[in-house]
Amino acid sequence: MTNRRKRMFIGVLLLLVLTLGLIWGHSAESWEDSHERSMKIADSISGPVIRLFGLEIESEYLLRKGAHFAEFALLGCELALLMLLRQRSSLQDLINCLFCGLLAAVIDESIQILSDRGSSLKDVLLDFSGVIAGSLLLFCLFEAAAKRRAAGTGEGD
Repeated sequence: MTNRRKRMFIGVLLLLVLTLGLIWGHSAESWEDSHERSMKIADSISGPVIRLFGLEIESEYLLRKGAHFAEFALLGCELALLMLLRQRSSLQDLINCLFCGLLAAVIDESIQILSDRGSSLKDVLLDFSGVIAGSLLLFCLFEAAAKRRAAGTGEGD
């Protein structure tokens, strides 16, 4: 691994740790604190959303589930990027990447049990879906960039 690649790997690893801290930190909050924060965010974005799309957010449910999905999609991107930086692309490497995302989702729901918020298998599946979507997005972008580079150098012929 080159020095540049090592620095990038360490940077992405730090970003991954921060992302997990954000995800698990939110799960450790009480239901009341989490609900209050979600309502503030819903109130702040509902005006622009209504003006832009003519939609109104009736409850915080979609916001909360969308935020979970987005957080775990980011985690999936970070996990996939770590794998690509290590130049790993076997099926086993992909399974390991996805397993780490699933483990993070299970830990997230376990933290919610400990903070008296309860947990849900549906939330684990939603979070894992975010990991899968983020990983696939990053792999697709990486593959498209590789094809574009190959086409630009004439290697794709």
